Amino acid sequence: MAIPTLGEMLVKDGVITGEQLDRALALQKSRRDQVNLIGIILIKLGFIDKVTFIKYLELQTEMVTASHREKFVPRIGELLVQNEVITREQLEEAIEIQDRRGSGPLGIILINLKLIDQDLLLKYLLKQIQYALGDDNE
Repeated sequence: MAIPTLGEMLVKDGVITGEQLDRALALQKSRRDQVNLIGIILIKLGFIDKVTFIKYLELQTEMVTASHREKFVPRIGELLVQNEVITREQLEEAIEIQDRRGSGPLGIILINLKLIDQDLLLKYLLKQIQYALGDDNE
């Protein structure tokens, strides 16, 4: 099963239009010499906010890691603990909150607890995708 791109997910859910995605993709293509994630371009164009980007990036990350189950892919909370960004106790507190709510992205809970910021979450979500794809070198 092919994993949808972030842009495809946003269009499918009605967050952005196909025209907005096309505009962002054209801008991304014109800047090949720069690292430009489509989500960052969509934010800069004002089509989505950072919270929406993080939400969909987490969803996509879950799909990628699920499709690579034969490989060990550390969960986002474990990555943050291993890299001493948060403590094990802070992770457990966030998981308890997540359990009480019934779901919700752990990264958003960690941001709401002010344990990490959006940029740090994005960095570690991208690391998680790199692990899943077999490119865990920085």
